[in-house]
Amino acid sequence: MNLMGRLRSTFPDAINCSFGGPDPSLLPLNLIKRHWKSTFDDVTNRDLQYRTVDPIEVLTEILPKPR
Repeated sequence: MNLMGRLRSTFPDAINCSFGGPDPSLLPLNLIKRHWKSTFDDVTNRDLQYRTVDPIEVLTEILPKPR
């Protein structure tokens, strides 16, 4: 008998919680969407770059500007 069979025979009323996951309807999706959108409305290109020292002017002048 395998482990699952032994557990089931020892604890017949137990619920197997090792499979599946929580009910997705429990996630506050509307709240997450609202705050995600309001946060990203304020994001700039500089926010997405790793924090370093100030930009290198020579490269700033040569590279094309983002559209």
